[in-house]
Amino acid sequence: MIREKNKIVNNFLAVIDVFIAWVALDIALFIQKGDVSFFSTDETILLHLLLLLIWFTLSKVLRVSELYRSRPVSILLFNCILLSLVGSALLVLFVFLLKQRFSDIRLLVNFAGLSLLLIFTFKVVLFSIFKNARKRGYNYSTVVIIGDKSAVPLINKFIAHNEWGYKIGAVLGADLNKYFDRKLRILPEDTDIDKLLEEEAIDEVIYCYEMPDMKKVQNLLLSCSEVGVVFRMHSPIFNMLSNKTHMHYFGTTPLLTISNTPLDYLTLKAKRFIDFAAALSAIIILSPVFVTVALFVVFSSNGPVFFKQIR
Repeated sequence: MIREKNKIVNNFLAVIDVFIAWVALDIALFIQKGDVSFFSTDETILLHLLLLLIWFTLSKVLRVSELYRSRPVSILLFNCILLSLVGSALLVLFVFLLKQRFSDIRLLVNFAGLSLLLIFTFKVVLFSIFKNARKRGYNYSTVVIIGDKSAVPLINKFIAHNEWGYKIGAVLGADLNKYFDRKLRILPEDTDIDKLLEEEAIDEVIYCYEMPDMKKVQNLLLSCSEVGVVFRMHSPIFNMLSNKTHMHYFGTTPLLTISNTPLDYLTLKAKRFIDFAAALSAIIILSPVFVTVALFVVFSSNGPVFFKQIR
């Protein structure tokens, strides 16, 4: 039920993103033309229709319309920048392919900047409203945490950050009473999870063990899928995973793959070029400082600028 409600809300927010993009385009057109005639020409009507298609699709693909509970504002800003840049580029591409004419490049620049400003402002205000509502006990998800002592830091985060909107319905695990006393509902590790999910309104199950039991994980996955409950898994080993983690398939067999080096030759060359360009730029920018220090050494001491020593 929660997931279905979230889908409806996300689709509604994607529609609002489209409306905000329309407003940004209309303001950009007004800045360029100086009059309020947004739908009076075929060009402006086409631009609005293209925005409807592009912005709604990108808002869903880039997950800008999703209401994240625990992600920082920096991630939100990055997604909004990506939406504005990619959306503006696609808008120009479609207009070019349809052989329509952009009146001025300033229109694109103004639109990209305005859309970023308006969408990011709207998202920040919206997220603040939802965070305050969650602090007051609204729009929360009930979770069951199954784990050992490695789950303690995660549980403490849920307790400390009530704006995330997670209510801990129960904790299943041995020896966890000593960490939380009577603050939480601690159940035995062998509690019948199927019965618990059937009798109580649980939205998510989080499995957190230092050494996961894959047989138990498989059973939990099956139990959650049968009643439509979200399953999440955490282990301290996940902290060692990098952003280069992906699922790779050998035929139909999935393997979790961690790439510790660039995957292709072009990436290696690009990295080498970027390193060289960054180092060269730093040397050029800091060269006045280097020259000043060298002159100071020459006039303040008898030794050479570059020190050398036989070791």
